[in-house]
Amino acid sequence: MINAGWYKMTNQYDIREMTKRLSEFLERAAAGEEFTVLKDGTPLARL
Repeated sequence: MINAGWYKMTNQYDIREMTKRLSEFLERAAAGEEFTVLKDGTPLARL
């Protein structure tokens, strides 16, 4: 199996959506959930 990159192994959300629901995503991240932040479909960061 080929590793396609870390960003494909986590939940992916566009930065605009995450900005609108920041409190929710911060609580989920604090609980240990990982996210990939995308901008126009390009991964920017993993939380």
